[in-house]
Amino acid sequence: MTKQGGSSNPRQRKPVLIIPGFMSSALTIEKSSIDPTWEGKRLWLNLFSLGFHSLQIGGVLRKNEDQIRKMEEANKMIDSKVGRNNGTLGASVKSSRDLHLEYLKQVECKSKWVEHIRLQPDMIHENEGVVVRPIPGTAGVDYLTPGALTENMSYVFGPVLKLLQSVGYKNGIDLDAAPYDWRIPPSELQSRDQYFTNTMKTIEQLYYQSNDTPVVILCHSMGCKTAHYLFNFVLKQLGAISGQSWLNKHIDAYVPVGAPHVGAPKTIRAMIVGDKMGLDAFLEDVEGLVLGRSLGSVPWLFPLNAVQGKKALSVSIPQDTIAPQVEVENFDIPPAPSCPIVVTRHESSLNISLPSQLFRLDKFVQRRKTLPTKLRLAIVIGKNLTMRTSYYPVTNGRNKLSATINFGDEMIVIACPPKAEDTLQLYPSIQVRIEEPGRGAPAHRKKGIFDFDLFWPIRCMFCLLRWIFCLPCTILFGFGGVMADVFKKGSSEGAALLGSTIVIGESDIIDWRKRWSGYKKSKQIKLMEEGGGQWLDLEVAIEPKVVFRYGFFMQKPSPQILALKFQWKPSPTARSGTHSTLSLRNQTAKGIIYHDSEVN
Repeated sequence: MTKQGGSSNPRQRKPVLIIPGFMSSALTIEKSSIDPTWEGKRLWLNLFSLGFHSLQIGGVLRKNEDQIRKMEEANKMIDSKVGRNNGTLGASVKSSRDLHLEYLKQVECKSKWVEHIRLQPDMIHENEGVVVRPIPGTAGVDYLTPGALTENMSYVFGPVLKLLQSVGYKNGIDLDAAPYDWRIPPSELQSRDQYFTNTMKTIEQLYYQSNDTPVVILCHSMGCKTAHYLFNFVLKQLGAISGQSWLNKHIDAYVPVGAPHVGAPKTIRAMIVGDKMGLDAFLEDVEGLVLGRSLGSVPWLFPLNAVQGKKALSVSIPQDTIAPQVEVENFDIPPAPSCPIVVTRHESSLNISLPSQLFRLDKFVQRRKTLPTKLRLAIVIGKNLTMRTSYYPVTNGRNKLSATINFGDEMIVIACPPKAEDTLQLYPSIQVRIEEPGRGAPAHRKKGIFDFDLFWPIRCMFCLLRWIFCLPCTILFGFGGVMADVFKKGSSEGAALLGSTIVIGESDIIDWRKRWSGYKKSKQIKLMEEGGGQWLDLEVAIEPKVVFRYGFFMQKPSPQILALKFQWKPSPTARSGTHSTLSLRNQTAKGIIYHDSEVN
């Protein structure tokens, strides 16, 4: 966008102000209660100084951890067969101890990095005791990781700055940049950092230092929307007439590059499944989810709905108006929003915790021909939502009946509607299943003559008659059964590689709503809304999928008890239990959300 007429001297060099895009401003740590030694270091982006640059997937440290895990699994399989820990592969594991310690050190650094860069659940405020701010000037937009070896991999506006400087531009005189904290929404940029007020001062300084020459605003990606916000901020701050006069005087051209004028679809994916911000080789999926859902600037880039059938036409722009001069055909015009483009997090959460505990498997592996090597839990919430834990190895003692599994601490977080009543209606029940990799049903050993119960005389007589009168058939069917078992085992292992599982135990469907303050619905909702955050215990009785009665009187095995904890947490943006039920307009009117509807 340029003003008609422009500068009176076309050869005169015009000052340039750069406004970078999303993730394009370098961030530094000014204060840290997490690790004070990090103060003064670059947070975005300098993995070398922070200490987890060697943690990339496929690197030496990751390969070493994979090798250790494989060795430990092999050790456990050997131990399960001999019933003791003989340490066969212990020397091999210890040989890579130094790499393992370095891996743990870098994982700790990475966790601290995530805690520094992510925001609180309100998507606005930083974590307690952490102050992160952008590096000012062109030093904050040239290279995210300065250095001879890293500049080519982390450049932002570095090549552009070098090109401008090669034709005579000087930093701080007729060339400058306005970095910003790209994690927070624009309204917070002004209220926290006075960003738009300071940017106006920077533009005025460039203007006067360049002999009253208007400034070219060069922006990229989200920086284009930030510049647009700046123009409207000027109009609001100085008034329509004075603001337009200021823009006409100080701005020569608005040059958007890769501008998401109607939004960016990727932002929706980032809010749903997370965003690793280009660090896929270093961050895990859960860390990308934490980051993507904590950034308040991401919803600002949500795509706008277009008015179908309403097309943009060529527009005549007066000389004294700052607005784009475009001539577009067959382009749907996004409508003006009926309320400010503001997104707040209203969802509550249902947290399910699996405490560390030893779980006996004797009832689930009774009469099994082979023990499963690993198992996991599948937690069914409501009718259609199934959450699964990671796999845990099965440990065996002296025999199969002493097999156990040691569950570790795991947490499952489920996004729910803001109101407790809606949460209870959406997810009214819970069921727990035990799964092992494979397909079909596990192979079980049939009862023999040495299993004593009420039917032992009949079974013993039938077995003797079969061997006496039909020996060839018995041998033939026995051989066929062995071949069938081999084929079944191979197909099951193949299905396991594709992700198939076998359910070997499950609980009844439990209406866990009754666990909240008895059976009175109104009372439980009140407790959830007013006392959100209280952990409640739940004991789940899990029975084997295939039940084998045992003993002389054919007793049915009792279920195995699994301990769980669950918690309902209200919306992080709700100041009380009622705010989450208000509409966006009402929250704005009551001051719960602050946003200037005229600066959009």
